[in-house]
Amino acid sequence: AAQAVAPVGSLSRGKPGEWRFHASIGTDQLKQLDIVPLMLNVIEQIEHIRAHISPIFLIVSELYTNALDHGLLHLDSGMKSEPGGFDSYMEQRHERLQNLGDGSIELSLEQVEIAGQPVLRISMKDSGAGFDHAAVMQRDMAGNQKAYGRGVALIRSLSQQVEYQGCGNEVTVLYSLGVKVG
Repeated sequence: AAQAVAPVGSLSRGKPGEWRFHASIGTDQLKQLDIVPLMLNVIEQIEHIRAHISPIFLIVSELYTNALDHGLLHLDSGMKSEPGGFDSYMEQRHERLQNLGDGSIELSLEQVEIAGQPVLRISMKDSGAGFDHAAVMQRDMAGNQKAYGRGVALIRSLSQQVEYQGCGNEVTVLYSLGVKVG
């Protein structure tokens, strides 16, 4: 008998011009799906989002990669700077993902209005132990010259606001939809 697959995401609307897309991704889906392109394909259908899809894709991809690679798989980006390190990193990533016993990522994209301007609120939460987000934010402000670990700085450069909550396993990003990109 074929096994039914539960949907991992849902799109809902609130007031005119406001909407929310939420996805909860469990261990089995993490191993099989690349959820970021699937989600963005859905929200790209909203006309005024199309002009912003490239920076939104960068932000969501970076947040998702951080949640999966560091939050759930506990990979060390520092190994990328060693000779052959990127290949080793990717091998470990594949192995740890296949052996992941339990874990989840929740992602939501929500259009809201703040001070009369349309804003995309991007929230990501993983079931991992988190990280010292204050130290990372401090390092990024000082200017990171390493070949890795610049993802938070990239997200900050594209966003109005980046805020980590709790132990660092939850982050909310505000991206302005008020200025047309490109």
